[in-house]
Amino acid sequence: LMNRQKGYLAIAIIIVLAITASAAIFAIYTANKSKQEAESKKQLENKLIKVIYSTKNPSLGPQYNQDAPITYEDTDSLNTISDLLKKYDISQIEEIKAAGCVGGTNYQYDLTYANSKAVNYAEYKCGGNFYGNMGGDVAGFVKDFSDKLQR
Repeated sequence: LMNRQKGYLAIAIIIVLAITASAAIFAIYTANKSKQEAESKKQLENKLIKVIYSTKNPSLGPQYNQDAPITYEDTDSLNTISDLLKKYDISQIEEIKAAGCVGGTNYQYDLTYANSKAVNYAEYKCGGNFYGNMGGDVAGFVKDFSDKLQR
C-alpha cells in the first residue's frame, strides 16, 4: 500500500510539473508574440510614406534652378530613401547656420511617416560645407540621393 501511495505521489508531481512547464512555455510564447507585434507596429508607424525634395541655387539663373519640388511616393524610391537615411546615419539636429557664406545651394527634404510624423531637413551647401539641421554624413546622403533618385 505504501509503495502504491508513493507511486501516486510521483505521478501527481509529474503532472504538476508538466502543467507548470506548459504554462511557462505558453507565457514565454505569448510575451514573445506580443513583443513581435509591438515591433511590427512600430516599424509600420515609422514607415516612410512620402518625401518631397527641392533644391535651389540662387547664384544661378532661373533656367538652371530646379524650382518645382519632386514628390516620391512609390515604394522603390521610398525604400531607397529609407536605406540612405540609415546608411548615412541621418538625424535631425539643432540648426547650424552659415555665417558669411553666399551663393550656395539649398536642399530641402520633407519626410512624412505612416504615423503622421513629419521631419523637415533643410541644408545649405556653401564653400564645400553643409549647414542646416541634418546630422550624419550629409555630403554622402546628398550625393547618393542625387545619383539614385533625381529624374
